[in-house]
Amino acid sequence: MTSAVDVVARLAGLTERDGWNLPELPPPQNPLADGDYWAAREALAEAGLTFPEAILACACGQAVAAAVEIGFPVAFKALGALHKTDAGGVELILGCRRDPRFGPLLVGFRNKLPLCLEATARAAALLGAFAAAHPEDEKVEVNPLLVTRDGAMALDARIVLAPAAETAEWLESDP
Repeated sequence: MTSAVDVVARLAGLTERDGWNLPELPPPQNPLADGDYWAAREALAEAGLTFPEAILACACGQAVAAAVEIGFPVAFKALGALHKTDAGGVELILGCRRDPRFGPLLVGFRNKLPLCLEATARAAALLGAFAAAHPEDEKVEVNPLLVTRDGAMALDARIVLAPAAETAEWLESDP
């Protein structure tokens, strides 16, 4: 996490000399009781990450009313199954990493205007602080994080709670 934030800070032109340094990690907060999407979204929004407007709808009529209230276009997210495989689908994660190519995408590439590095760094720092404050979470992710010239917005979030025994063991070993 530290190296990822450092890379984004360097791309933004921030250095320790400019007053850029990583804050101390927060102490553990009240544990989350639920790791579903809506709980993850609300917990991360409370921690400072930006999400688009959303309304929880549990029936077709509620979804239509929510879409009218928010305004079109809208996107729907199916809640319930943590993994697509639980619903008979297949979940794949594809990726590649080449750090020298990461920078140009954010600072302007192929006649594109640069994206908001400060918002990217802020989102990464907020997510890291949230993860540090919640040792009961085995995994915390925002995927995707939409980065524009004006800011960054979390479009999806996921929290996987660690087994209770692992969390208790981690808390007991913390000095």
